[in-house]
Amino acid sequence: MIHKVAVTAADLLGRQAGDSFDLITRAGIVAETSNVQWANGRASTNALVAGDYLTAAECLKAITTLKTNKAAPVMDGKWPCLVHPKTIYDLFADPVMQAVLAYVKPDGPKNEWIEGFIGEAFGLSFYSTPNGYHTPNSGSVEIYSSTVMGKDSFGVGGLAGMMPSVVSEQKDGKHTFEDVRPVRLIDKPFGSAGTADPLNQRASLGWASTYAFKVLDATFFVRIEADTAL
Repeated sequence: MIHKVAVTAADLLGRQAGDSFDLITRAGIVAETSNVQWANGRASTNALVAGDYLTAAECLKAITTLKTNKAAPVMDGKWPCLVHPKTIYDLFADPVMQAVLAYVKPDGPKNEWIEGFIGEAFGLSFYSTPNGYHTPNSGSVEIYSSTVMGKDSFGVGGLAGMMPSVVSEQKDGKHTFEDVRPVRLIDKPFGSAGTADPLNQRASLGWASTYAFKVLDATFFVRIEADTAL
């Protein structure tokens, strides 16, 4: 019998694992991106002041940098752009972005003004994440990072030892074409502790992973730093 608490806990652990991978990836991108673009033409993070928001012009500038560095788009000719929800607020307030959403995009219930989702514009595919990096600068302005990525800019991997049967079957050039699980859910049922739990009162759930992140070409990223109105 599957315990209801265990089902809920497993779901929460899965979300926590995904969030952890996202934060690990974010940390690597922030640490190794060589192209940092400061909003409003500022010279550094500490030079940013209130009102230096992310705009359509900043997005176009980032794409120009990637094209100059010969970075290819990731999918369907578009570059992904990871933005914080607060930064999306600033983009919606930009008159240029408003014009794109009002006149270029189709009308009706699928319009981004209705859905509240930017989608695609200027060759970018926008993705909102609350894990968008932000930190105050020396002027106490909270700086938010938006990251534009090109193809082959980074890679992820891990050890396949969590599935030894798959590893053994893939020797000598063979391939099972099975996915190796990036996360292993560890379940210790009631009574598994033996004499340390004589009344079978304790059980536990946890997860483990060998997830690894690596920047492959730091010039294929552009990190735009800006203030936000919120």
